[in-house]
Amino acid sequence: INGLYQGAGNSYTTSKDFGKYGNPTIAITGAIELMNADKVYGSDWNIILNSVQYWELQRSRNETSGLRELPDIEALIGKGGIYYSSNITAGTGLVTAYDPNRKYFDLIIPADIQNDVGMDSRQPKLSPIYGVVYELARLRIKQSVAIATMTQI
Repeated sequence: INGLYQGAGNSYTTSKDFGKYGNPTIAITGAIELMNADKVYGSDWNIILNSVQYWELQRSRNETSGLRELPDIEALIGKGGIYYSSNITAGTGLVTAYDPNRKYFDLIIPADIQNDVGMDSRQPKLSPIYGVVYELARLRIKQSVAIATMTQI
């Protein structure tokens, strides 16, 4: 997520605390509307939240009817997912286009998985062989307007 949040081309900043029923729907659709205004269309979206907002969304119920808000949000985002991460600051979130065709962002892999195996002289009787596996990868944002931050949530 490092770089993805900072690379967002849209920001929904109206105060909509996720602890109040209805506010998560308003904030998420507000972020999607900003992306639609920039010609980012789709029926599927990913939502990334801090664990505080994630669990507020999980608990969100209408006090009168008892209806949960989460099923409506899941229907709204389609094939996308709702995730939480410690890399997202409490009170903020991220909405991205679900992009399996890599129109808006992709992952560049300049070095595929490599195995480096060799002899280890430090403990030759216990572990005469050592190894390292590595890969180089970098997120490339092609259209920053396909990413929207949510603040004051």
